[in-house]
Amino acid sequence: MNRDSCQITGELLVDFADDTLSCEEAARVREHVEQCPQCRATVEALKQSLETAQAIWRDNACPASSARTLPLHWRRYAAVAATVLLAAGALMYRPARQPARADAPTLAEIENRMTQSAQAARLLVTVEQLESQASLRDVAKSQYRYILAEYPETSAAKAARLKLESFR
Repeated sequence: MNRDSCQITGELLVDFADDTLSCEEAARVREHVEQCPQCRATVEALKQSLETAQAIWRDNACPASSARTLPLHWRRYAAVAATVLLAAGALMYRPARQPARADAPTLAEIENRMTQSAQAARLLVTVEQLESQASLRDVAKSQYRYILAEYPETSAAKAARLKLESFR
């Protein structure tokens, strides 16, 4: 397979494995993956990594029925204490009557940053799993570079930078 097409497609493999590409991009990547054994192996490894990560999330989710509950009298004490704290906090809270700063981020910008951070963190976890397989180290390096380029302001980018420096 052409190394340039693998490089371009390689940047999309994580999103392809996670099924988050648009129909057109997915079709283009699928066509490449069907013809390229290296990219096909990478996609399979990514899918396994994503399945593992999802299983870990499911296993660590705490079902409400298994949560330990306090005896009734302790719950009443906790409810009274919480009420007192809320009332005291409400009495002490005095909102500042200053206009919003012009350089303050909007809610949409904050949500966008949070979304990007989550995407970058998810990608970082997957790439770290790829890195553990010697045959996929080059793919991992390219994905670390992708994280740096696409999500430069995230903690995942800082971790990716450290990982790339450790390869040198």
